[in-house]
Amino acid sequence: MSDENRRFLHTVLLVCVLSGAAAFLRLWAREGLGPGFTDKCINFVRTFFYLGLFGYWGISCERRVAVRRIRRFLCAAAAMMVFWIVVRELKWRFVYGSDALRHLWYAYYIPILFVPLLALLISYSVREYEDRPLPVWTKAAGGFTACLTLLALSNDAHQLVFRFPQDFHGLWSEQDYAYGPAFYVIAGWAILCSALAIARMLKRIRGPKTASRLLAVLPVAAAIVYTVFYVAGLPPVRPYLSDTAVFYCLTFTAFFEGCIRAGLIRTNADYANLLRGERVVWAGAVTPFFETQEKLEDLRAEFQDRRELLEYEYEREKQLRTAVEQNRLYDLLQEKTQSQLNEIDALAKQFGEAETKEEKDRLLARIVLLGTYIKRRRNFVLALQGQAEAPADLLRSALDESARALQLLGVRCSALVLPDALAADQMTEAYDFFEAAAESLPKGARYLSVRIAQAEGEGSGPARLALLADRPLAHPEALQARFKGLSLETEEGETSCLLPLEGGAA
Repeated sequence: MSDENRRFLHTVLLVCVLSGAAAFLRLWAREGLGPGFTDKCINFVRTFFYLGLFGYWGISCERRVAVRRIRRFLCAAAAMMVFWIVVRELKWRFVYGSDALRHLWYAYYIPILFVPLLALLISYSVREYEDRPLPVWTKAAGGFTACLTLLALSNDAHQLVFRFPQDFHGLWSEQDYAYGPAFYVIAGWAILCSALAIARMLKRIRGPKTASRLLAVLPVAAAIVYTVFYVAGLPPVRPYLSDTAVFYCLTFTAFFEGCIRAGLIRTNADYANLLRGERVVWAGAVTPFFETQEKLEDLRAEFQDRRELLEYEYEREKQLRTAVEQNRLYDLLQEKTQSQLNEIDALAKQFGEAETKEEKDRLLARIVLLGTYIKRRRNFVLALQGQAEAPADLLRSALDESARALQLLGVRCSALVLPDALAADQMTEAYDFFEAAAESLPKGARYLSVRIAQAEGEGSGPARLALLADRPLAHPEALQARFKGLSLETEEGETSCLLPLEGGAA
């Protein structure tokens, strides 16, 4: 903890202890627990403590706050608090006439109305250029506050704020009265100004001091709750917290000081940081730097919001593209294997109608062959997506698994892939042709051989596939139409095929 923060914490603790002691002394004096002279001394000590507290705080604001407009508003608020304590002391200690007491009571509503208004004006001056005028509506708000103040001060003429009994021989006092309609307007206006000040400060809260800045607005929130409880006459406000002047002054002072400590209101309190090379940077000179810093903080917060929005949009776009790509791959897989899926459905129906075990085994073996192709072909689609070339081991593994499936049909199969790598289109074309040839084998076939090599021995050059079967393949015209460049010959019951692997099989 820095020395400045330590000193501030000590000051806060001292003020809290003294305020608590002053509240206890007030209860002591009110309950008459001590002699009359002691009670009067206690009350004077409390009054001078509050006058010194709020007066010193106003002087410190004059010295610390960098922005001239906010500094004037804070000093005006401190003056209102000192005025309130003085009026309170005159009312309870020095004045005895009923008319004078009543008008001092009315005077309470000068600070009650103007301190929340000053809080609102300060909240709208935070992080604004000093030469920028306040919004036009603030002048209207000031005029409305002045009208409400005059309405309270002239209550004897209309009794719209407080109503007194008519048969009390003209001795009107705060001991016997009722609230008039204007009182609720005054209370509502004070609450509205306080709430708007809180909302404006919350809107200005940004950066790493967010937690401390949120705590800064709590005192005014407590003042709003106190007002509602006081007007409604709810406990414990009336019995134990009836000193409205002190409570409001303390809560608004805590609010303003909290905003200063949280950085919402800029100050020049740390003079040590303003000394550079035996030169003093005066408060007025650093004000443009503070304004620039505030502007940069606003820009940083705006860029942060934009970055989060762009990240969200990017994530949504990524999810959308992923879904589109998944749908495309699914459609491609369906397209490449739909005929095998349809044949499996047909074979399943035939299996249910088959009567002999031999026929069922043959149907199951053919379903295994088709299922092997579907699995491996889909693996090709996923593994070769976006690849120009792939290791030949992928094709070898697929041919070996299909060869094992052919053994269930009684067909011995050998597969030899000589190149170490093949183009993706050549690999898929080779496997598609092998599967088409395997499906075209007639019943009773016993042997199928496939060899993939370079056209010029085992050196470089275009790859080609050579296939040999011991039986004629069914539908050779369909195979030649599907695979371009296919050379197919049948001699003495054997079929030999030669296919240049150029890719793009249908």
